[in-house]
Amino acid sequence: MRQLENIDAQTAKAKPLSCHPASSRDDKECLTLSKHPAIQGPFNGQRRHFKGRLAHYFFAPFFLIIPLMASSVIAADSFAGEKERKTIEALLATPISDSELFLGKTIVSFIPSMAVTIISFVIYSIVFDLLAFSIFNGALLLPTLDWILLIFALAPTVALASIGLTVMVSAKVKGFKEAQQISAVLLIPVFALVFGQVTGALVFGPIVIAALIALFAVIDFAIFRIGVKLFKREEILSKIA
Repeated sequence: MRQLENIDAQTAKAKPLSCHPASSRDDKECLTLSKHPAIQGPFNGQRRHFKGRLAHYFFAPFFLIIPLMASSVIAADSFAGEKERKTIEALLATPISDSELFLGKTIVSFIPSMAVTIISFVIYSIVFDLLAFSIFNGALLLPTLDWILLIFALAPTVALASIGLTVMVSAKVKGFKEAQQISAVLLIPVFALVFGQVTGALVFGPIVIAALIALFAVIDFAIFRIGVKLFKREEILSKIA
């Protein structure tokens, strides 16, 4: 008890804890004091708490990249791959409208990309809660409202925008590699959201996520309308011939 009282008396002085001792003796005392469990314990707890919040906060926007990466290959192959495999004539001859064909190619890329995103989120939530269980006194931090909105609302709208643009590019270019290279540029706006979250310029709260969902919903509708209008079967067949 006397030792702890001495430590408490020393912690009240600013000099030993300032880590700028005036002498080597003060340096040793400061080092010894900083290693004492009575002082080190709370700081370690704060560090663990900070790391938990860091993983909870900064990793959220990275789940917007997963559906884009997962769908890029399938979307780029939608029409460009058909041209390389010489099956585009049979595809364009199917008795469906241009809007149905464009929507079908979009959905084919959208479903597996969102499946990968949701599975990744479930695994991440389980691992995160298991690691944070002891740090946060048994509280389950995931899923939260922010994460649910991000995974099940924002990620789909962002994915649809990227897939729609990639399918449009795939219909215009000659080969799969060209379509995939051009579609890589579409990741730049999503990376901007990620860096905005990391730097603190943009905070992914419910209001911000809801605003982004509304914005990308409008973008998705515009991309679909423009994509259907630009999609012309005769033009694609003439380029092949």
